[in-house]
Amino acid sequence: MTNGLQEIPLINVSNPLDSLDGQHERIERLFECAHGRIPVALLRWGDKSSRAWFVKSKNPYLDELDEIARIVNRPGCYALNFSFEWLCTTGCSKGSQTDAPRMYRTLDWVFNVGGEVVVTRHEGNAGDYFNIGWPGYVGVLTGLAPGRFAAAINQAPMSYALGRYSLGILLDWFVNRRRVARRRSLPPSHLLRRMFESCRDYTEAKEMLTHTPLCIPAIFTLSGARAGESCVIERMEESAVVHEGDVAAANHWVSPRFHGRERPWQSRQRRERMLDFLASPENGWLATPILNKHTCLIMEMNAGTGSLFVRGVHGEEVLTNDFRINPSAA
Repeated sequence: MTNGLQEIPLINVSNPLDSLDGQHERIERLFECAHGRIPVALLRWGDKSSRAWFVKSKNPYLDELDEIARIVNRPGCYALNFSFEWLCTTGCSKGSQTDAPRMYRTLDWVFNVGGEVVVTRHEGNAGDYFNIGWPGYVGVLTGLAPGRFAAAINQAPMSYALGRYSLGILLDWFVNRRRVARRRSLPPSHLLRRMFESCRDYTEAKEMLTHTPLCIPAIFTLSGARAGESCVIERMEESAVVHEGDVAAANHWVSPRFHGRERPWQSRQRRERMLDFLASPENGWLATPILNKHTCLIMEMNAGTGSLFVRGVHGEEVLTNDFRINPSAA
């Protein structure tokens, strides 16, 4: 820690278990934060139901989750690994003849965990990639594969109980939980991990994110290493709508094909602010409401140059020193 700010570590891992090495204090703070907002009894119930779902769906990362839960030995390991209750704003330029697309990203969460972020470097069959997240998280929420692509997940709207029609937020939530319980497809963060491990380029990544079944809706933003390789993929469990060019995503549907309850905290205003920035980059992008009281991570990525920038925050309060990988280092 320098200047009162946390350092963001870069950890070389062969699997997510390695992200726990030397991170005991960071893990303790993460679970103290979770236990301060969620009753332990509810986390234990969440662990039981989440693990049962992982078993029924034959999740490929269950063995890792079991080992992480054994090592950490705190309520919440399974439930938090299955959590989708976070918001984000993501934008991506389409690039130019001389510049690859650049991705701009904030992750918002009710937990004050921006100071506990880590960057892990993984070896995949298709090449190395960086995962920006927290120790013990087996999926990928935001990642960069230099020379291949960058990608991020935004939480999608809550689907209505009756297609185009809502039964109220509580009944909509219950119906959605039952739908997830019956499905056996991958969670979005696990699909993103599979993509980083196995896809060789933007085209393969786009194909996987567009057509692989999911257990719950999601919004993906994907950028490649060459100009014109940028898109937002709005996903239902079995269908998708792809938007290309200078794109931005928050937590509502842009396509009229999909219907649902958009997430709070000025979702439409956040997306419009990001689109304004992409049209006029000289104005900067870190402004209200993209930067808000729930923001915990700020990131910029360029798959073409391999550059990565990460900052942990709590709203406008900076919690970490800036983490940077420049093109020559990547």
